[in-house]
Amino acid sequence: MSTHRTSGKTAADSDIVNSPHVQLIADSRTIPGALETALSRLNAKVSMESPARFLGQVTGPSPDLCVILANVKSSAEHLDRILADAEKRGCITLVIPEPPPPKSSLESPDELPRNAPLPTGSAGSAESGQINADELTGRLKALLETHESLKPMREELTRLRQRDVELTACARMLEEELRLAGQLQQDLLPQSSIDTSPLSVFSLYLPAQQVSGDMYNIAHLDDAQLGFSIADATGHGLPAALLTMLCRNAFHGNERNDGADRIIEPDEVLNRLNADLLDSSLTQGQFITGLYAIFDRASHSLRWARGGIPYPILIRPGAPPRQMISQGGLLGAIETQSFEIVTHQLEPADTMLFYTDGLEAILHARGQTLDATSVLDSSWIQNFEAEGPENTLAALRHQVNRLDPGDWPQDDITLLAVQMN
Repeated sequence: MSTHRTSGKTAADSDIVNSPHVQLIADSRTIPGALETALSRLNAKVSMESPARFLGQVTGPSPDLCVILANVKSSAEHLDRILADAEKRGCITLVIPEPPPPKSSLESPDELPRNAPLPTGSAGSAESGQINADELTGRLKALLETHESLKPMREELTRLRQRDVELTACARMLEEELRLAGQLQQDLLPQSSIDTSPLSVFSLYLPAQQVSGDMYNIAHLDDAQLGFSIADATGHGLPAALLTMLCRNAFHGNERNDGADRIIEPDEVLNRLNADLLDSSLTQGQFITGLYAIFDRASHSLRWARGGIPYPILIRPGAPPRQMISQGGLLGAIETQSFEIVTHQLEPADTMLFYTDGLEAILHARGQTLDATSVLDSSWIQNFEAEGPENTLAALRHQVNRLDPGDWPQDDITLLAVQMN
């Protein structure tokens, strides 16, 4: 019996407008008489499946009510699987122990008597004793009304689960894209094989997230001069990372005019970047701090201009570290800017440290007020001369890696240590 349609609805059932779909799950194809009468009164549309077939269904409409006629041979594990599957489908379930067949020889389940008594009494079923049609009708009706009242919540739960699946997939896709973007940023960093003689250049690049709002670059301007750039976009994450791409393209230290190559001075590089940022009219009001420096291989002079980035620090053997003060404001903030060029003659073993403000955050405790001398006063910078650039930067990397995220105001950290050999 795949579908069973009955009639005979009473006035007491007049509030059930639509014919409910009742799924009978039983090994036998015989419906107890009391159950058949109750289904008829409820004008139910009835479908019947064996437990194995019910569990094998993957798709299909969810019934309003599942009635399980539990055979005495059914194992508790088997019954639990049916109940769990019905719950997944959002189907309220009633378990009725099926009476054992009479002690007579029957050729097939179809020959079972249709009006066999309906014994009850098990966990999750009716009380012990016979159930008449009136009582069973009331129970089925109550379950159907409960199902109807829970339907909006079930539908909302289904939508939320689906949205959770979609959001999880989107989150995984975004995470993978961020990972690839971060890898691209790493790939665009200068190669260690760049000839910077007579300088040794040490770098540290530590994104706070998968992508960084910091960047640095080292480039040959011509046979005699090297260009160094370092920048920090406000904030971090993807918006800041995209802004650093603009920085990278803007830090060009040479150009060709009328067939001749020309070195672009540091202040002009920053003025051009400042103008580009203002022309872009960024809706999020993002800014950049940065520095551009040129090193002359022959004279050993280093000249630079900075815009809002922390003051460079000169570390000279036998002398206390000192900041190299210069004027230059935030890039992308105002149209008229003045970026002071500072020139310094590097002596053997001199180290010039260029860095973004993430260094200040890692060297000081959360909540501590930072000022222009915060890095200069730290024990880390005081040990720089004794430990050397390579060991000092490695110690800083180790310090960042062992800190919990809540222990410091996370920010991208980028450093360039330019040491004269």
